[in-house]
Amino acid sequence: WAYRLQEFPTFATYTGFHDYNDRLPDVSEEAYRRRADYWRNCLTELASIDREALDRTDQINYDLFKYVLEDDIAQVEFEAYLIPVNSEGGFYSELAFVVGQMPFAVERDYDIYLQRLAAIPSYFG
Repeated sequence: WAYRLQEFPTFATYTGFHDYNDRLPDVSEEAYRRRADYWRNCLTELASIDREALDRTDQINYDLFKYVLEDDIAQVEFEAYLIPVNSEGGFYSELAFVVGQMPFAVERDYDIYLQRLAAIPSYFG
């Protein structure tokens, strides 16, 4: 979970975790490949767990986690990142919506938002 929050700071903001509000995700091909490698390692570690030894709830968690990992890996393998726009929007629309999830109570909140805005050129790069 912590890895996902760090790698996808706008996702972190949406979940109410504001430690990365000054960042945007790295959308480079290298970052996607690095993430896929990490997820493959997680999948290998997951496979070392005897699913049948788990109780029903943990088996469901196991299955869901495995599905999420396999789906994330497949998206990288099929280069879905090369088509960053779909019927629901795209990476660009995230900027418009994430601001509504950010706190703006003190001056520091605004400074943090300005740091996130400063990252836009490389985000669109």
